[in-house]
Amino acid sequence: MADIRIAVDQPTFDQWLSSLVVLRQTYLLPLTFTTPVAGISTPPQSALTTGERLLLDIGRACSRPDVLDDPGRLFAVFRYALAISSRHPVLTLSPSYKGLDTHKKKVLSDEFGCGAAFLIAGELLGANNFLDLETAVAYGLVATTAPRSRRPDYIAPLNSGRLLVLEAKGNQQSSQYSVQVQIPKGCDQVSRVAVVAPGDPQIDQRIVAATSLSFADWGPNTRTCVGDPPERELETYTLRESVEVTARRLHYLRVAAFLGDTALATVMQGHDATIARLPMVSRSVNDQPYQGSQLTLEAGGRRLGVFVGIHEHVRRELLSGGTSPLLRQHIHLQTGAKLSTEDLDSFEPSAADRRHDPETVAAASDGTVWVTWQQS
Repeated sequence: MADIRIAVDQPTFDQWLSSLVVLRQTYLLPLTFTTPVAGISTPPQSALTTGERLLLDIGRACSRPDVLDDPGRLFAVFRYALAISSRHPVLTLSPSYKGLDTHKKKVLSDEFGCGAAFLIAGELLGANNFLDLETAVAYGLVATTAPRSRRPDYIAPLNSGRLLVLEAKGNQQSSQYSVQVQIPKGCDQVSRVAVVAPGDPQIDQRIVAATSLSFADWGPNTRTCVGDPPERELETYTLRESVEVTARRLHYLRVAAFLGDTALATVMQGHDATIARLPMVSRSVNDQPYQGSQLTLEAGGRRLGVFVGIHEHVRRELLSGGTSPLLRQHIHLQTGAKLSTEDLDSFEPSAADRRHDPETVAAASDGTVWVTWQQS
C-alpha cells in the first residue's frame, strides 16, 4: 500500500479537513455490565476514546489478509471519520449515514463493534494480540467441530498466562436490543469454548461486548453492553502451537493487511520473507521509528492525510521470527483511549481547538500507531 496520493477538489478537501477535528476529539462510550466480570471488582462506567484511536482499533480488528496491497482498505477505515458526529460528548453517528443500504449499515455496526471490543479488552484486561478464529480455522491452525454460527470472534492470551474469549457485536437499534438479543447470543458462543493447546492454557474471562450505535439526532444513546457468562456444554478448539504463538501470528497478519505490508504478511503466513511490492513509508512519531502506509489528500497546495504504521523494532523482530520480550513490551505508550469509573455527567470534552495541530497520534500496545496530519 505504502504512499498513496489523491488529488481532490476544494469542497472535498474542506470536508475532510473538517473531519480531522471530529477524529481528534475525545468521546464517551458508556458501558453497562450485564454480569460481573471475573477479576474486575469495580467495573468502569465508560471508555474514553478519540476518533483516531477507535479507527486504529477497527483497522486492527477487522482487516483480513485476502488482499494485502489494496489501498481501499485504509481508505475504507479513514472514511469512517465522516461517519462520526461531534454533536454530543458521547460517540454518535452522523445522520447522513442513515441512508446507507442494509449491508453497509451492518458492516459499519460490526466493525465499530469490533473496534469497541478491542478497545475495552485492551484497556480493561490488558489483551494485546487477538487470534481471530475465522482465519485460524481457515488456515488450519485451529480445529473444531463447533459450527461457524457458534464460534466466537477472538481468543487472546493475557499477561496472567490465561486466556480471554471475546465476541464482538454491533447494531444501530438500541441498547435494549444489545441486552435482549446480542448479549445472550454472544454468551452462548463464548460460554462453550474449551481450548486444547500446548501448555494447557485455561480461560479466565469469556466476554461479549455489544455496541449499540446511536445517530446524533436520536440523542447521545450509544452504549456498549458487556457480559461474562459461565462455561457450559463445552466444544473443543484444538491448536497445534501455543495460543500465544498463534495469536501473535494471526494478530500481526491482520496488522500487515491493514498496513499493506506484504513482507510482514508473508512471514506471518509461515513463509520466508519477501520484498514488499511497494516500499513501506518511514515516519518518526514522538521520536520513535515507525514503518507503514500513508494516504494523502491534496488540493490547492494544501495536504492532509493519515499514516498507519508499526514500530520499526517490533516489525524487525517479527520479520526475523523472534519471540523476545520486546514483543510483549509497550514499545509506545497507549494513547487515545482509557477507561473511567467516574460519573458520566462529570465528563467535559476538551475545549482546545485541535484544528490547526500539524499532527495528532493514537497508539495501541501492540506497537501500532495512527497519525492524522495536515500541511498548508
